[in-house]
Amino acid sequence: MTRTNQILAALLIAQAVLLAVTWSSDIGRAGDVDTTTLFGDATAADVTAITIQSRGKDAIPKRPGEPERAAVPPKIVQLARKGESWVVPGADDFPADAAKVDEVIGKLVGATRRDPVATSAASHNALSVGEATYDKKVTLTVGGETRTLYVGSAKGQSVHARFDGEDTVYLARGVSAWGLADGIDTYIDTSYVDVAEPTRIEVQNAQATITLDKDDTGAWRVAELRPDAKVDESRVRSFVGAARVLRAVEPVGKTAKPEYGLDDPEATVTLSAGETTTRYVIGAEVDDMRYVKADGRDYIVRVRKFGLDSVLGQTPEKFVEEPMGPDAMPPGGIPGLPPGLGMPAPGSQPMMPPPGH
Repeated sequence: MTRTNQILAALLIAQAVLLAVTWSSDIGRAGDVDTTTLFGDATAADVTAITIQSRGKDAIPKRPGEPERAAVPPKIVQLARKGESWVVPGADDFPADAAKVDEVIGKLVGATRRDPVATSAASHNALSVGEATYDKKVTLTVGGETRTLYVGSAKGQSVHARFDGEDTVYLARGVSAWGLADGIDTYIDTSYVDVAEPTRIEVQNAQATITLDKDDTGAWRVAELRPDAKVDESRVRSFVGAARVLRAVEPVGKTAKPEYGLDDPEATVTLSAGETTTRYVIGAEVDDMRYVKADGRDYIVRVRKFGLDSVLGQTPEKFVEEPMGPDAMPPGGIPGLPPGLGMPAPGSQPMMPPPGH
């Protein structure tokens, strides 16, 4: 081997060693575990209050021929620790689900970070952590100190995060923006009325009084209809389903205010199951919801009005099956003739009335 070949071989070996060292170092760094947490040494047990707010959306100007899309106001969730429990302080301490609240707080205080991804205010909007461009704004009260965090979406279980009053932006791992739910119904038991097997339902609304009774065969009878009325069972089942189960979207509080419309309700619903009776009233509409108050429940809640519309607008006649179309032949043949007479022969065309009739 010539001297030149020896030098080239040595250079190749050195490059191979350098490449191996570099590759192994990169692997080691990729496996490193973040050790710095966003909120320092704070634990979930140290947090006494949390607020999660979405930014909302501005109204979109109307284009020719299109309806204007209205502004979407920010959504805000406020929760506070009370003893060993979590409550909704803005709704007379309506109880929250402690497990669900602790889960979100645990992810926040357990989120880890590395070196900053940005240190200039010019990058805030691009990373969705600006004062007017954030995805979520989260405020935690820890040990009497309140800190606000602007959160922007990132890949997977990570977010861009910036503390209020600071320019530094971190990539925080272990939490996602979509996982910071801004609907209060995520953190409460939404079951407000749930009567599994009612046998009698009485409804009084602005249109009518409706009484449904389940007979021994499991079929529903509408008391206000004639006994021979043909009832559409699918409509009845849909109505029963809407009346027997109510899911709270938002707790309001314990005090009935005049604007809730509960003193002069839009409808009163009474469900009976054996010896148990459940009664609730439906009040005024607000946004896409209605106020509801059930007897025996301390709190008034808002319920989506979609399911309640069928209760509010129902009348006994709407349960009757629709008659056959005007061109269809009645089952018994031509009215006025004995059954079977006046029916067309098999394979023939139906008899047409003479002109002028």
